[in-house]
Amino acid sequence: MVQRSIECAGTPLDLASAEVGIGLSHPTRIAILRLLAERGELCSCEIEPCFDVDPSGVSRHLSALREAGLIVSRRDGVRTLHRLASPHVADLLSAADCIAADIEEVHRGDRERRKEQYHVEVKRRVHLEER
Repeated sequence: MVQRSIECAGTPLDLASAEVGIGLSHPTRIAILRLLAERGELCSCEIEPCFDVDPSGVSRHLSALREAGLIVSRRDGVRTLHRLASPHVADLLSAADCIAADIEEVHRGDRERRKEQYHVEVKRRVHLEER
């Protein structure tokens, strides 16, 4: 059977989803999203002190989140206020947390299995040396 290429790859929805992935690709951006999910709309000047990043770095992360469609920003006089673009962004963070926890569980299991295998191998070598 001849396998067809996936024709839907590259659709506008695929591209938008990829942008979301780019937006989520840095721990500081995820932390900014969590902050906005917890506190609601915040000024840049309220976000910056929460991170050990220079103001221009926070600004770049906010720009990346805006470009990804994860936050929206508006001017209020001299201040720029930022908020989640949709309540689904908080849901996305929750889903990412669940996936990360699953991955950590798999890695923990792998580490435990490797440790067990190591101890079995050490016991085998000791037993061989005793002969």
